[in-house]
Amino acid sequence: IAISLLCCRLAFVNGALAQDPIKFNVGVIIPLTGDLADYGSSIQREFELATSGAPERFSNVHFVFEDSRYDGNAAVTALQKLKAANNIGLYYAWGVSPTEAIIPISESAKLPLLVETTLKESTAKKTYVVRAARTGERIAKALSAELVKRKVHSVSFLNTDIPFYDDILRHLESSLRSEKIRVTRVERLLPTEN
Repeated sequence: IAISLLCCRLAFVNGALAQDPIKFNVGVIIPLTGDLADYGSSIQREFELATSGAPERFSNVHFVFEDSRYDGNAAVTALQKLKAANNIGLYYAWGVSPTEAIIPISESAKLPLLVETTLKESTAKKTYVVRAARTGERIAKALSAELVKRKVHSVSFLNTDIPFYDDILRHLESSLRSEKIRVTRVERLLPTEN
């Protein structure tokens, strides 16, 4: 959804730039390698489909892709590389870990940044950063409503090291406890001997 909104906004901006053939560069920081490369490749393809589907609207918009590897340090490097090498008018980043690392840099350097992250606290009271994603709280609320509807009495959660899931689970756990649903946290699953 955020990519569609971004592309629509850029198509509008491109119309305003029609008399001026200056390129509007968008720096895109996504995981193109690593464990979440499939997500990054899909996001890159969404940008390509938007631009090929309406080439007249994007004739002055150029997307410059950098790999975050879904890693905070790599995202910082990508942001610095984009800032140094390109005339970027807008930055876009996807994922909790990468965005958490670059939000403070973007804000202090006054770099306009659109992020897709579930952590709404990250973008609170920011001037140059806009979040465009569902929050863990909203997702947890929908999951909680469904579990209540199904009359579930207890649930178990497997702890993760993935901030996206941890945020959802934190809100879900709070919501379920208020509904008197028993919540158990599991640190790890061990294989059975069967």
